[in-house]
Amino acid sequence: GCACLLSYTDSEGSYIIPGVTADTELSAEKYGFTFANIAWTNPIAAGTDMLRADFVATALPFVTIAAAPDTVPENSSAPAYFVLKRTGDTATNLLVNVYLTGSAILGRDYHLNADLGTGTNTLEFPPGVDTVEVALTPTNDTVVEVVESATLAVLEDGTYVIGSLGQASVKILDDDSQGLPVVSVAAS
Repeated sequence: GCACLLSYTDSEGSYIIPGVTADTELSAEKYGFTFANIAWTNPIAAGTDMLRADFVATALPFVTIAAAPDTVPENSSAPAYFVLKRTGDTATNLLVNVYLTGSAILGRDYHLNADLGTGTNTLEFPPGVDTVEVALTPTNDTVVEVVESATLAVLEDGTYVIGSLGQASVKILDDDSQGLPVVSVAAS
């Protein structure tokens, strides 16, 4: 069972917690925020009439990802980019967990400029930086292939919130002939 207390709020958002018979820990929770208590400490002693046991809420940064461009020819020397952006205070670094997957095979079909492997990885936004780019360079080969893709997804974490764009994919277009005859039609 829960050792939770019922609480009531008045019209100004102040809470009244009746029936407290032992020291009580107060906490506040809302997705996308961290909370700190100010001018008081936990636990609050039973029988204490405390006014203004306030919390300060700090919004967590939002992290989004996009692919630019989202399609790249296999024989292209220009890379595509996974572009991650963060909001909020950039005074400190932010570690972001990402998951790399797709039908294209890392090391065979493409290379990345970041030290990432298939599966779960961590990328860092250094202090003062709100954008991180991961370059995807396709590998040109002579193998006839279907369109392949690489997908990078931002994973849930308690230190940030995933924005509306939580994953991005880059399609790699094959440039090799499939051995089919070329047919031309000319009017006469």
